[in-house]
Amino acid sequence: MSALRDELRIDELFARIDALTQEVRSLKTQSGPELLTVQQVADMCEKTPRTIARWIADGRFTVKRNGKTPLIPRDEVTPIVPQSRPQ
Repeated sequence: MSALRDELRIDELFARIDALTQEVRSLKTQSGPELLTVQQVADMCEKTPRTIARWIADGRFTVKRNGKTPLIPRDEVTPIVPQSRPQ
């Protein structure tokens, strides 16, 4: 009887693993906003990473984090790029 219960638990675990695998695959295919590093934003805006960090602190960008790394949505940077380039 115990072996039957264990087998059912294992089947439930495999079913859950399959469901999670499908969920992860669907998340990988969903396209969200492109995220840029501070260095990438600095390069685009022709500013230093320190300036971009100040802009983040000032609230110019919505920041998402990958661990400790701040990531900035590209669509928030694009309107700023022309403003930061000398004319």
